[in-house]
Amino acid sequence: MAVDLDTAASSLFADRMPETLEEDIISPPPPDLSHTPIPPLASSDFTIVFPVLARDLILLQDRLSDILHSSSSFGPRSQYEGHLREVLVVCPEDALVQTKSIIQQSLLNHEESTSPQKDVVEISVHSASSRGIQAFPDSHILHIAADMISTPWVYFDDVQSSPQIVPVSDSSKPFGIRGFSSTSSLPACMAPSASPEGVSYLVPPFAISTERLELVMHSMDLSMHEEVWQSLGYAIGLLDGDHVGGILAGSDDGYCASYRRKHDGLMSAHILGHEGLDNSIRALYSEDTDQVSLQNVEDPSEPPKPPREHVGRPEDAAFTDYLRVVEQFIHTPMKSSGTVFAVLPSLDDFRASAYLFCQLAQHHHATLAILLTRETAGYSETALTDEAHTCQLPYHLARSRDDSSTGIRLWLDTLQAGRYNPDVIILSSNIAPADVDEPSTNWIQSRFPDTAVIRLPQADLRLSDWMGVLTLTEWKNWHKPEVEASIITRDRPQSLQRLLTSLTDARFYGDRLNVRINLEQDADAETFAVVERFATSWPHGVVSVQHRVVRGGLLPAVVESWYPRTDDSHGLLLEDDVELSPLFYAWAKMALLHYRYGAPENTSPHLFGISLYQQKSNELHADGRRAFDARALFAAHPDVETTRVGSPYLSQVPCSWGAVYFPGPWRSFHSYLALRLSGRLLPLDIAVAPGVRSNAWSRSWKKFFIELVYLDGGAMLYPNYAGWASLSTNHLERGSHVKVRSREKREMFQVPLMEGVDGGSGLLADMPGRVLPGLGELPVLNLTGSVVSLEEIAEVGRMRKEELQGCWKEGDAACEAGGRDTTSATT
Repeated sequence: MAVDLDTAASSLFADRMPETLEEDIISPPPPDLSHTPIPPLASSDFTIVFPVLARDLILLQDRLSDILHSSSSFGPRSQYEGHLREVLVVCPEDALVQTKSIIQQSLLNHEESTSPQKDVVEISVHSASSRGIQAFPDSHILHIAADMISTPWVYFDDVQSSPQIVPVSDSSKPFGIRGFSSTSSLPACMAPSASPEGVSYLVPPFAISTERLELVMHSMDLSMHEEVWQSLGYAIGLLDGDHVGGILAGSDDGYCASYRRKHDGLMSAHILGHEGLDNSIRALYSEDTDQVSLQNVEDPSEPPKPPREHVGRPEDAAFTDYLRVVEQFIHTPMKSSGTVFAVLPSLDDFRASAYLFCQLAQHHHATLAILLTRETAGYSETALTDEAHTCQLPYHLARSRDDSSTGIRLWLDTLQAGRYNPDVIILSSNIAPADVDEPSTNWIQSRFPDTAVIRLPQADLRLSDWMGVLTLTEWKNWHKPEVEASIITRDRPQSLQRLLTSLTDARFYGDRLNVRINLEQDADAETFAVVERFATSWPHGVVSVQHRVVRGGLLPAVVESWYPRTDDSHGLLLEDDVELSPLFYAWAKMALLHYRYGAPENTSPHLFGISLYQQKSNELHADGRRAFDARALFAAHPDVETTRVGSPYLSQVPCSWGAVYFPGPWRSFHSYLALRLSGRLLPLDIAVAPGVRSNAWSRSWKKFFIELVYLDGGAMLYPNYAGWASLSTNHLERGSHVKVRSREKREMFQVPLMEGVDGGSGLLADMPGRVLPGLGELPVLNLTGSVVSLEEIAEVGRMRKEELQGCWKEGDAACEAGGRDTTSATT
């Protein structure tokens, strides 16, 4: 008889088992089992099989304790006393040692129990080949069970569930509490009801006759690891000719509600990609979205669940739901540069940051957004389609009866219990675990030491698109660079207030910015008052104030205003007639991560800083200032590709109207300036950088910085946006270097500030490929604005060093060939 069944099953299963479900196979309705007598399982011996992943080890000891002692989550032990013969634990190879240790401890605790049981339950552990991240194929579980089990029945457990052994008929069908019915093109999760019913297949936990399991396995194709339970059910149904793969009976454990929430919540928002996004992003912010109702959402009138007692214990359905979502995401085959999780409080926040997530997707980062919300109205699938570029943004709607702080703790517990370490976790700053007094990135970072944990203020999400082009290396280095602002002021309180207001209005993306204000000796009372008000209200760091008792002038005021504390310290130097764009920090951070903390080929010791200001004139020509337009220059130059016209560029000219200076070059400048001013290096009137107007600037720190840059072949990064849009501007107030404030001069130096565009910052809009170019792709300009190369300026500097060293050895008169200061000093 077994041979006939094997032969029939083999041919039938091979002919009828499809890769996808077909109507003709599942068309016969399942039989009515409502009147089937159901004697208890206690009449047969059985074995429990635990498939245990690494994340489940924290639960294994409690489950084993339940089984070994007088009562358990299976119900009163009297139901199966004397019939549970063995517990078979199956784990990945890399968890074998830890699993054995837990089993030994459980047995030891049982032996010391005051109420030992008469019967003996054997516990054994077997390893299966690892697959992916802490997982192994379910087919291995079936093979091990079929080979090792000698009892008439086997119970495949799910350690993440609350198992129950239910009464069942004497039929050879498997039975359990979680099933799927294939009455349409896709399986539908079926919750158990008062009467048993037939379903297409079951998923653990369920019980099956060992004889039937061995028989069916001869006719199963176990190569499709992801659908092994489905294949098992179909094989049973086809063998019996009734298309019933299992019997659903018992108490509802909430599995189907979690399953539907997961699959209904994993919706996709389709938005435009790079091309055309600027003109169409407004549609994503429209309130005229179609509303849909979400199925199986908990009743908001129910009381909140009690807090979970310890990390990783799935004491509510939400934990299991979260874990399944994370597992599905982690195990989805994808070509990924990195894995990014984002936890946001609402769909509105997800829409606001759509640019960011689209950029992440475009640059091959695998992304999943978790939306923690109590409200569901207005949550719908959005589809804006662009023929050339489509961006698919998956999100999981995690509606919780609890507040978002509880939700974020649950998500962190889920990731930690599963030992999942995403490359990046992005959190909205207004959600944090409730028991953390000060929402701290460091607290979360301590739980995920290998993950870049970034807290973004809710207001910054709309302007976070530039973050989407960061490489994984740059993401990982997010917290390394520190920027410290140093402000130089004297007696222009209105100008100072304008600068401080623009600084306060800027976006800092969760970073700190300590501010040092340097007051000249004769600063007036109103300036002091402005400083005091700012110092008591600055929310992003520490404000320190330095007041000179002896007037030093602008040169020491700037040079001594900042000195790097570490190799990751960067100085933002600001004079009080500067005004900042709200996006100045975004530009600086993006450039720092790319050109200081990115790929080695994009970094260079010759790069000394990042300008916020876009040059509109060049002031270093020996015959006076000249209007300057980088875009026009690049468009007309044969050595600059047409695609690089809007590229940022490198220039040897140091910027004094808003710039970030790097620690190494600034230290070198201090050392050079100390020697240069002492006269021991060269006579002060020697023109170190021949033919430039700065040689005549007697009181300017820039004169000496230009000398150092010229000798070392250094360069600064400059923005290059259309219409001279800039991250800082100069209002050309009267002061040490400005005696006449004419309209003509203001037009020559003032530039418009970048404010962002609809749906994004606009920082990437004009760049080739909408990304920061590699260092070797940047156009390079010398001190007078001619297109050169980094190699050329380095060679010019090297040759000038040799000339100066030679003339210094031969005597001062020999340096005449290098030139003395003969350029006009007018400014």
